[in-house]
Amino acid sequence: MGFKKNNYNRGFTLVEAMFSVTIFLMLMMLIAGSMINGLDLWQIAVCRSELQTQAQRAMNEMIKELRGATSTVGAFPPDADVLGVPPNNDAIVFYLPVDIDGDGTIIDALTGDTEWDLVNPVQYGYDLIKHQLIKLHNGNQRVLANYVTRVQFDDQTTEASLNRDEIKITFELKRATSRQRTITVFLVAKVKLRN
Repeated sequence: MGFKKNNYNRGFTLVEAMFSVTIFLMLMMLIAGSMINGLDLWQIAVCRSELQTQAQRAMNEMIKELRGATSTVGAFPPDADVLGVPPNNDAIVFYLPVDIDGDGTIIDALTGDTEWDLVNPVQYGYDLIKHQLIKLHNGNQRVLANYVTRVQFDDQTTEASLNRDEIKITFELKRATSRQRTITVFLVAKVKLRN
């Protein structure tokens, strides 16, 4: 009669344990890599959204005010003037209509002409050092956009395809994420001035 040997080894061998730990570590590395890539994509999307929002707000404000400006053949009303020559045409000065005689309208009651604020011109310009789009008006300076790398204003004298009463605004914002991914937003708008 033979004895049966009961083989009740209840543990892992060293090889099995090492194999399990290796698989576990590989899975953790895959999960961590996916999370890092996901966070990177999220950061890129947030950065792009912030730049686009900032750029669009600045562009909308400039368009709204420039539509009140004028470009005429005569000396009056005052023209919107692009400052500088390409590629340094990064500023514009213009005047806005205003109620000077206090009658509640921008039309002169005596002459029927538009009343212009000749004392306080509006100027948009690019601050190369701070990378900002700046608005100057009534002695106040205000930042319209940060992370600006390029601003260009064109009129008929700098771009022949434009009509006399049109201004083209081009600007670019650029920002790096924490992982050094560069995000760029580029906007172009053509504005028809008041006649």
